[in-house]
Amino acid sequence: RGWYREAIKGFSEPDDQIKRLAAELTKGKKTEQDKLEALFNYVADDIRYVNYVSGEYWLPNRPQQCLARKQGDCDDKAILLISLLKSIGVEATPVLVQTRLTAMPSVLAGQTAAVPLFDHGIAYIPGKGGKPGTWLDATSPQSRLGPLPSMDARARALFIYEGDAKIIETPASSPADHGSQTEWTLTLDDRGGAKVVGKEKHLGDWAFELRNNLIEEDARAQWLEQYLSGRYFPSVEVDAKIDYAPDAGTLAYSARTEALARPEGEHLVVPVGGSQSLLATYAGLPKRTLPLVLPPQMAPSRTVRTMTVTAPAGFSVKDLPPGGEAKGGSFGFGKVTFQNGKAPRSVLVTTELVFDKSTIPVDEYPAFRKWLESVDALSRQSVRFVSDAAQKRP
Repeated sequence: RGWYREAIKGFSEPDDQIKRLAAELTKGKKTEQDKLEALFNYVADDIRYVNYVSGEYWLPNRPQQCLARKQGDCDDKAILLISLLKSIGVEATPVLVQTRLTAMPSVLAGQTAAVPLFDHGIAYIPGKGGKPGTWLDATSPQSRLGPLPSMDARARALFIYEGDAKIIETPASSPADHGSQTEWTLTLDDRGGAKVVGKEKHLGDWAFELRNNLIEEDARAQWLEQYLSGRYFPSVEVDAKIDYAPDAGTLAYSARTEALARPEGEHLVVPVGGSQSLLATYAGLPKRTLPLVLPPQMAPSRTVRTMTVTAPAGFSVKDLPPGGEAKGGSFGFGKVTFQNGKAPRSVLVTTELVFDKSTIPVDEYPAFRKWLESVDALSRQSVRFVSDAAQKRP
């Protein structure tokens, strides 16, 4: 830390150019929070992320170089943001982070020697009066203030100016900070196809993914088709009108899917969980000799999906599946419920899935696999509609 302090000495001292820019960006802003958001959004959105390397591989470029190019990498953008904040009287410190994408915390855990393996640079504003501080990661386009991105949370880090010179653990994000809430209305035809009307709200990392993929209007239909097809629907044809609000994280659309329901004689059978197997995707190995590190966007997260499935004329609900819960303790939990819908011939299906624990130790891996099997079993339940003619037949 002593070497790094000396190497970046003076980098974050604002010159006249930095001061003028900070004044322009915060003009008319009344509160410190409003000013902070204005400076953060400028660095996130207007300074393009490019992995520039200085003469000293570990060191950031100066803010003036970042502004001249309108480009910079993570620590370049962090130093620029710190300099802008200093112009308005807010002190922040650079933070070197080993993200969960690298996932090698043991190399920083040595008490007598440690390899300083960091792959990310962000900023931190210490809290006042005992309040928590504010973590600032303006690296990527469309980043926003809010919960610490999951790749930065539960990770190892080093404050350059704040506190003692020691490796710390960044705060743990909550599943409630990241995920989505989805409402689908599925209207079946007698061949098993369906009209889909969807409304979604995304939070945290999931909202960040939407901003990265949907900010360009002409790219939305293609991304939405890839997002929905395979995972949830066997095929998708998205209608032209897609409503997307980046800052709110909301998305609304309509689409057509074929072969959603499986004909079985005079029955139509609708699977509720799509084709994804959590066990095969995330814990396919029967045994492990090393801990399992789950993808940051998966854990922590909370997804809730409600589906109202309406059968075509001439069909009605046979028997509702039992639903159930899969309690995973510290891993998370899954839940599926079935109930009759408000409209005739309809069923309301609610699915909730929470992942919390992000690193699964070797001794807990068998229990984790067993829990995923339980969640998959819940997802394999189906809604069954039967023709009225078949029900009247003796």
